[in-house]
Amino acid sequence: MSRPMYEDEITLAAQSNAVPVIEKAFHCEVHWLRKYYEIDFAAARQGKVVAWIEYKRRNNNHDQYGDYFVAFSKICSLNTHAVNSGIPAFLVVQWNDGFFYHKIQEPNTYELKLGGWKNQRDPTDFEPVMHIPLEQFRKMEQ
Repeated sequence: MSRPMYEDEITLAAQSNAVPVIEKAFHCEVHWLRKYYEIDFAAARQGKVVAWIEYKRRNNNHDQYGDYFVAFSKICSLNTHAVNSGIPAFLVVQWNDGFFYHKIQEPNTYELKLGGWKNQRDPTDFEPVMHIPLEQFRKMEQ
């Protein structure tokens, strides 16, 4: 059974609105990677890739919970790109109170748990997730 895609006009608009903020903070040009690619963006300077970036939008404040969790498979993809290219990978999260970034670590020290929505939205949305402590995120200038 294939899983539903949750990317819609709202999430694409949020990604589009995030691009100039990311470009300013990372002093780069952000390039969208193809649909269904493992990572959202490649950041470049003068045509040279300088960072891999995954963007997420959350509808709560940064400090509402003690950590941020993201799919283990997403961390694996970011790590693989960083290790194989020698180019750093970042997780950029837009919370209601601002944009924050986290540089993906290799090897990572995140706590691995099982998690997901646990509701009827998608019964298959239960998977290994990495919990990243919020103090490991840095606020981005806007």
